Amino acid sequence: MKKILFLIAAAAVLLAACEKENKSKSKTHKPTGISLDYDRAIISLDRTFTLTATLQPAKAKAAEITWRSENPEVATVEDGVVTPQYVGTTKIFAEVDEEIFASCDLTVCAFTFNPSNVDVGVERSLPLSLSITPELEDLGEITWSSDYPEIATVEDGVVIGKSIGTAAITATAGINLKSVCNVTVCRIIYEEGFEDKDEFESQWTNVDADGDGFKWKHIDNTGLETGRMLTHSGECLVYSESFNNGAIAVH
Repeated sequence: MKKILFLIAAAAVLLAACEKENKSKSKTHKPTGISLDYDRAIISLDRTFTLTATLQPAKAKAAEITWRSENPEVATVEDGVVTPQYVGTTKIFAEVDEEIFASCDLTVCAFTFNPSNVDVGVERSLPLSLSITPELEDLGEITWSSDYPEIATVEDGVVIGKSIGTAAITATAGINLKSVCNVTVCRIIYEEGFEDKDEFESQWTNVDADGDGFKWKHIDNTGLETGRMLTHSGECLVYSESFNNGAIAVH
């Protein structure tokens, strides 16, 4: 009988200890700190960016986090989602109270191709113009890619036409910067210095000789206009060093 009573008492003590440990494990604490996943970020003017806040300690009870921007004319923030407004710098704050807060130094940057649509001939190269405002010394490496490398490839900002078609060339940098340039790869129907220059000029008449040279009319064997026009976009390409860095695309 004494042995049974001893076992019951021991079990009660063990159960009480387990309950105490479980209560200790489930106990939450008042937040003593807060951190953001980025303390500095460079983001694109045309893309939103999300910051994530973490309370300390790990067992901290849920608390309301207030978000604010030091300069809302540059960027606004709501529930951690940053929306750029203008090129410039600001601080994004995540606050629990006056003493518990974290901030991220934010730079809003215009990261765009200019122009964003270009034409290049098959087996011809064309440097792309990527505009970055403001100029940033610590931007980091720019990564280049093509969605259809069989049509156009890109290396260090220089696109090379591979076959007739269209491809999107993407430049990315940092954690958020991204811009896309649409490239049309065209066949070359005339290249300055080639033997078919006379044949070309016998079929096409420059009707914009005093302008940018992007408008040509086609004439048939009798000298009549056919209605076909060469313009600065389309499926073919006139290639001349005096026009558009060496390329004029045509319909």
